[in-house]
Amino acid sequence: MGRHGATLMPSAGGVLTHCNAGALATAGYGTALGVIRAAVEQGKKIHVYADETRPFLQGSRLTAWELMKDGIPTTVISDNMAGAMMQQGKIGAIVVGADRIAANGDVANKIGTYSVAVLAKENGVPFYVAAPVSTFDLTLASGDLIPIEQRSPDEVTHVFGVPVAPEAIARSRRERRNVAADGHAPEDEHRPVGQGNRHQFRLRQAYYPGFRHRHGIRVDAPRSDRPTAQSQRL
Repeated sequence: MGRHGATLMPSAGGVLTHCNAGALATAGYGTALGVIRAAVEQGKKIHVYADETRPFLQGSRLTAWELMKDGIPTTVISDNMAGAMMQQGKIGAIVVGADRIAANGDVANKIGTYSVAVLAKENGVPFYVAAPVSTFDLTLASGDLIPIEQRSPDEVTHVFGVPVAPEAIARSRRERRNVAADGHAPEDEHRPVGQGNRHQFRLRQAYYPGFRHRHGIRVDAPRSDRPTAQSQRL
């Protein structure tokens, strides 16, 4: 897989990746990072830009660590910098992994990957997916059928146990479950929004689906461990 994908990487310049698709996530050589490793071994002068991958920071904590151990030049960027980096011409290609791929080619991967794919299309940057054939699930007609894990809102409202959101939003998971169970919010849970008589009421909360499928976005070449995948528009 790494050798197949390495041929698609630029001979020199920046390559962006999202989340962690290296040895820590997949064992061995890695999928997306396997492509990068193989490209470097072939003599390509690649500088990797690793999305930090909020909120759990797999990019900054895992991907950057792996690449530094391999001596591959790496810069960690915040997720919302990816588009600007592409616009500035600093990204020559993007390669990510995949958690599942449906029969029609829809790809499910870490939340935030869809945004990167849209930005790649807008800026004309090649976008590649590296995944073994075991990732393809031909029993699913499209990505709409891929189950999406709903992660704890605490992973959005807290960083390593430290609240980073207003107290009413960063309530404990247990308290939020109690609210959902009895259908009644604590006394201060609902608050008015707006001015005058145009009050709207909403429940303060956080939302974090761990993964997201993307469809209708150009994947320039989904690469597997068998050299059969070709460039296609999904």
